[in-house]
Amino acid sequence: MIEELENIIIQNIREIPQVPLSLLLSGGIDSSLVLALLRKVYPQAPISTFTLAKSKDYPDIVF
Repeated sequence: MIEELENIIIQNIREIPQVPLSLLLSGGIDSSLVLALLRKVYPQAPISTFTLAKSKDYPDIVF
């Protein structure tokens, strides 16, 4: 089941035009997983990542 889910996500990632890639990271496993799969599909592409926080003490900042 996990492999099937990975394949579905990878299929969707491949549909993204290879323009500058960016991803909003939340500190959770879901956005980290998407980043890992983006890197798997586009190993050489630059990927900009961003995290938004209300203050520098926001807990997701460390991730």
